[in-house]
Amino acid sequence: GPVRPHLEETLIKPMPLDGSADELPDASALLRHGFSIASMCLVFVVTGAVIHVLLYIGEVVEGKTDNIILQNLPLLLYMAVVSAFQTGYNELAKWLTKHERHSLSSFYLRSLTMKSAVFQLMNNHGWFLYLAFWKRDMAYLRSQLLMFFTVKQVIGHFV
Repeated sequence: GPVRPHLEETLIKPMPLDGSADELPDASALLRHGFSIASMCLVFVVTGAVIHVLLYIGEVVEGKTDNIILQNLPLLLYMAVVSAFQTGYNELAKWLTKHERHSLSSFYLRSLTMKSAVFQLMNNHGWFLYLAFWKRDMAYLRSQLLMFFTVKQVIGHFV
């Protein structure tokens, strides 16, 4: 792919095929990628904690009332959190990828796409994955999916 203009002076040199030490990435590149991975892991922990808290709120509310609107309030809160987190995730993915200093546009786009896809999967489906694989409550998962897609459809119709 084309070289990103502001990185022309830092082009990656072709690696020798003789097994010399030049094949190893430099320490600063490893540090930059390690920081990106650590940042993504931290985001997943925060997202998981938010999902856990919202589900805990749902269990407390479910034990105190039979009102279906109040029982589904955590899902509605989750939908608000998803939209707020999405903006933050997009900016974080761009920032992390920029600071990895990829020399080729194709490497930059591949890294940005991977981060964005992982963030979106976690953000949009984390709630349901938590219900399916952690809590293993299929009846609650079914009701939450029905509510989620119904509300998304209604919001999409008006927005």
